[in-house]
Amino acid sequence: LVPMNMSCFECGNASTELKQCATCKEAKYCSSDCQRAHWKVHKKMCNAGRIHTHAPASGSPAALQRFHLLAQKEDWAGMVQMADQVRAVLKGKNEVTTMTLQNLALAYWRVPATQGRDLLKSAELLEEVEGMFEVLGQVQGQLSCWNSLISLLVKAGRPSEAAKWTEKLMDYATISEDHDLIGMHGVFLGEALVSAQSTDNAQLAIPFLERALAASTKCEGPQADNDLRMKALAALGCAYMDLEQFDKALETTTLSVSDMEARNDGGGIAGALRRRAMIYSRMGQFENAATDLQTMLQVLAPGRCPGMPEAMRLEVAAEGQTLLQRLRGN
Repeated sequence: LVPMNMSCFECGNASTELKQCATCKEAKYCSSDCQRAHWKVHKKMCNAGRIHTHAPASGSPAALQRFHLLAQKEDWAGMVQMADQVRAVLKGKNEVTTMTLQNLALAYWRVPATQGRDLLKSAELLEEVEGMFEVLGQVQGQLSCWNSLISLLVKAGRPSEAAKWTEKLMDYATISEDHDLIGMHGVFLGEALVSAQSTDNAQLAIPFLERALAASTKCEGPQADNDLRMKALAALGCAYMDLEQFDKALETTTLSVSDMEARNDGGGIAGALRRRAMIYSRMGQFENAATDLQTMLQVLAPGRCPGMPEAMRLEVAAEGQTLLQRLRGN
């Protein structure tokens, strides 16, 4: 099956041909309609790819003036080459320093690998800026850094390090009762942790996913509720299975099956049935596993999954048929 991080951020449909947000390069969508529908939620975290364009005051060091011009042109390689010069002239914790370091962090993130990309250096700079914003009492600046650090560390393959910043953001969103933000970030980090496929990451994912699941009941509009709940339940089921907590995995995944049936989502039903069959198999309940796989194959019959790409439908059906044959061999 397609990995969790290859599903549309709005409707949840899995695909290997998603289009990404042009600004942050993280959110992915199966259509422009989904991207527009998701903007109300995504705009709260879409800061990671934005240049800070406030110009240095006249009389500022020449290095800062040149760096600002390079930033306006998005000349990432040129900005990275000026890193030492820029750091040498920055003084104090102020708007110019925070803006410049944020832009330098973005340059390390966006520059081609052959010209100096360094995701961990980018994260180091953003942590420095976040500390400055905390001292200055600029909460909005901190929020921007938390958003960027979460996306960056997940992209760097270090989702466990993103947990600290996700918790800070979710705690802030709890105080402001921003349930969309709680749910979105809890699911985003939880899916990344589960995809890393380790027991430590699965254990770390569970509280974030549980908070996201709780927030989904308070989000604005039934579609937001359904999408967040669907993703949180799917990731929770996988986390519990990684931890061999099969009773909890079975309970959670059965809720996923019921939700997908209520939505008449053929692809979602097939995915949930496949996960539940794996749980039954791990529990030694091979007859139940075979029943779920047979049902999955019926759901994947031609014309039953209109929102699912045909190549994917055939791939998942073939995988289900192979698994069913193995079970019958037992």
